[in-house]
Amino acid sequence: MSNSVFFDKLIIIRNIIFSNKPLELSNAYEAAEKKLGFQLPQFLKDFYLIFGEELGILKCMYDIAAPMEMSVDDGILLIAKENQNVCGYGIDIQSQKVIYIDESNGVKNDIDKALDDFLLYLLALQCTEFFPSVGILEAEYAITLEKFMKRITLSKEDGAVYYIIDKSIGVRVGNEIYICMHNDNDLEEFENISGLLLEWL
Repeated sequence: MSNSVFFDKLIIIRNIIFSNKPLELSNAYEAAEKKLGFQLPQFLKDFYLIFGEELGILKCMYDIAAPMEMSVDDGILLIAKENQNVCGYGIDIQSQKVIYIDESNGVKNDIDKALDDFLLYLLALQCTEFFPSVGILEAEYAITLEKFMKRITLSKEDGAVYYIIDKSIGVRVGNEIYICMHNDNDLEEFENISGLLLEWL
C-alpha cells in the first residue's frame, strides 16, 4: 500500500485505541536514525511518528522497542520481542523484509508479510492485552464478521486486522479472531447486532 494509505490506517487504529484523544506526533525516530546511522523504512517512521511515545500500547503482548531502544544485530533491525522472550521480530536492513527470530536458538527466518501489513498486525496484537474487553471468534466466521467489521490489512488469513470506526479492533491469529473493545457493554452489543457468539476473555 502507499505511504499515505498506511498513515491513514495508522490514524484509524490510533483513534480507536485512544478514543480520539488529541494526536501528538513524535519525532523521536529522528534521534534513533542518528544513533543507528541510517534512515528507517518510511512505514516504520510513520509508525513511530504516531506511536513512538505511547508506551502503554508499545509494551503489551510484545515489547515493541521505543525509537531509542532499537538496535541492530547481524544486519537485522530489532523492533519487538514477545514479552516472555519466546520470539522476536526485526527488519532486514537491506531487503526490508520482516524477520521472525526464535529466541530459543537465534534462528532467523523472513515471514510472508509485507512491513506495512505486519506493523498493523503487531498493533492489533497489542490491543488484545491493552483493551479491557476481548472476545474470541472462530476464524471460520470471518466472512460473516466482515459484514460488521472492515478489514484494514491486505492479509485475509492469519494476521488479518479488522476495525469498527471509533470502537473496536479485531485481529486473526491462526484459527481465532480476537475482538477488542473498550467495555463489556460494547462487546455484548456487538454480539447482539452481529449474531456472532464470542468466547469472552
